[in-house]
Amino acid sequence: MKSQSIYFVISVFMCCTLATPIKEPKLLKTKNRFKPKFNPSSCTFSLGICNRTDAYPINAIQRLVKRKKNLQLFSKVSLIEPASDFPLPQVRNTIEPDNLCRTQTVTILPKVGYDLQSGEHRFIINIKDYVQTVVYETCVKPDEECIGADSFPFGFRTLCKQKNNIVRLVSLTSKGNIEYGKFMVPSTCICSYYRDINNELSAF
Repeated sequence: MKSQSIYFVISVFMCCTLATPIKEPKLLKTKNRFKPKFNPSSCTFSLGICNRTDAYPINAIQRLVKRKKNLQLFSKVSLIEPASDFPLPQVRNTIEPDNLCRTQTVTILPKVGYDLQSGEHRFIINIKDYVQTVVYETCVKPDEECIGADSFPFGFRTLCKQKNNIVRLVSLTSKGNIEYGKFMVPSTCICSYYRDINNELSAF
């Protein structure tokens, strides 16, 4: 009888042990806590800059940015203007040159981007009172000819090409830290030229 009781206790203990779920280590849960999920329809080109995401952690971000140590990051919010690498002096009676390529200006408030420094996708801080705006120009028709072949030396052709730039934006790491990241964004559209080898060969 005693041996049967011992067997029963061991059996109950084994069942309870097997039924108890294995807890995932806390480190694994928090490591990718703030890893973004993309919404492809809101992404710009193939650069990984997106206006929207499926789960933007706005409440967590609001709590984090209000911490005193994070407020200094927003003293100089990054802003990109089309083709404005440095301020140009204002000269009277000057004629503003026109771009040979047709362009359109785009303004976005990015929520997700690919950080070139860490190699991870990050949430970009864009909430009330802490707004980071990116302004850029795009080609209306990329690879469109901008100067006719008759106006250029033989064997050369022109086309409109999209240029990109790197900008620093305040972002949220996957571990929940707020810091600057480097993101590739469009900049402007320029008229470029190249040597058309196929055209040269067809002339012979």
